[in-house]
Amino acid sequence: MKSNKNLILLILLSLVSIISIIVGLASKWVFSYNLWIGLCLLTICFILYYQKHKKFKSFFGIMLILGVFNIIRFVPFGFKINFIFIPFEVLPTFFLLIFIFLNKNRVIDLIQDWFTTSDEEKEKSSLSKYASFKKDFRNLSDNEIENRLNQVLVPEAKKALIEIIEERSCEKK
Repeated sequence: MKSNKNLILLILLSLVSIISIIVGLASKWVFSYNLWIGLCLLTICFILYYQKHKKFKSFFGIMLILGVFNIIRFVPFGFKINFIFIPFEVLPTFFLLIFIFLNKNRVIDLIQDWFTTSDEEKEKSSLSKYASFKKDFRNLSDNEIENRLNQVLVPEAKKALIEIIEERSCEKK
């Protein structure tokens, strides 16, 4: 159902574009390359919706973001709002906000994927810390190691100290 809502959003944006182009042609406006690129991307969006439906939402979202920053245009005229010296196009921003609302679960998942590290990266980081601690603690005496174990340590440091003690006890036997 949400994909149908995205299609309706795409159709609305296309209708606004078509109406504004008709007005522009009647007024003999000169259209910029940004507009032609935007119209081509709108057409590609329709093709993606029917041919490669999984890529449609991503492409549509990226296209709207490009429109917000005036890299591409959907209408021959612009309404800009400056926010901290950064200009935003009103029409694409409006459509982008609706798009985000319609796809909020997917957008939240994408944001979480960007800002969270994978289990593999966490494991690699943990092993790197462990190896570094083991190298740093290797030259400590047994008493210094025991004193360090009584302190509050990160798990990797504690693991390195315990392994050094176990290795030394095996060497003594």
